[in-house]
Amino acid sequence: MHAAPAVEIRGLRIRRGGITILKDVEIVLAPGSFLGVVGPNGGGKTTLVRAMVGLEKADEGLVRVLGMPPGQSREIGYLPQVPTFDPRFPALVRDVVEMGLPKGSGGAHRKEQVARVLADLGLTPLARKPAGILSGGERQRLFLARALVREPRLLILDEPTLGVDVQGLDTFLHLLESLRIERKLTIVMVSHDFSVVSTHATEVVCLAQRIHFCGAPADLNKEQFAEVFGVHNLFLEHHH
Repeated sequence: MHAAPAVEIRGLRIRRGGITILKDVEIVLAPGSFLGVVGPNGGGKTTLVRAMVGLEKADEGLVRVLGMPPGQSREIGYLPQVPTFDPRFPALVRDVVEMGLPKGSGGAHRKEQVARVLADLGLTPLARKPAGILSGGERQRLFLARALVREPRLLILDEPTLGVDVQGLDTFLHLLESLRIERKLTIVMVSHDFSVVSTHATEVVCLAQRIHFCGAPADLNKEQFAEVFGVHNLFLEHHH
């Protein structure tokens, strides 16, 4: 018997202000997959993941996440494109991570969960430091820790590598991969850059209002890439 899909989207259409943002989107994602969502700016990538977490309403179609309507499962970790965080806010790293836990859960267990995720992400030495002093790469790991602290089965990341240098990017992607394997996580990650997801994703969706390609990264050909991004000459530098 096959496990139920982690994400199931059928015939999704979203319109805003008379403009169609997404149309006829179909995605069925098996548990444990790593889906990379790529496409041009304005192609609907953020709208798609916001629909998964219940922040955008579908005009037509079905969206099920971990077998439930969007917004109903508590087993989803979400890292938005611009996390709400004021670097002047005098919160310690461990406090920011704890903000990811539901209010009212047990004190001792909360501390254990925070300590565990800080250790997993290599943030333990920074636990008592102000979050505002972190580098771009450290800050993204902090936001990832906040999304992971409630031990989700599905992790949804919207452009998590913006503002992260090349070394930090490589570290971040390898960290995601090891977390996926160790925690049996399903990951959905949005990126504007195909090279960011092509080495780690098990599946890629190329999205520009509708899905132009869905499959293994290695199966995406030059013509399909050009159809989405409108350029042939970028293919080789993105596709490795």
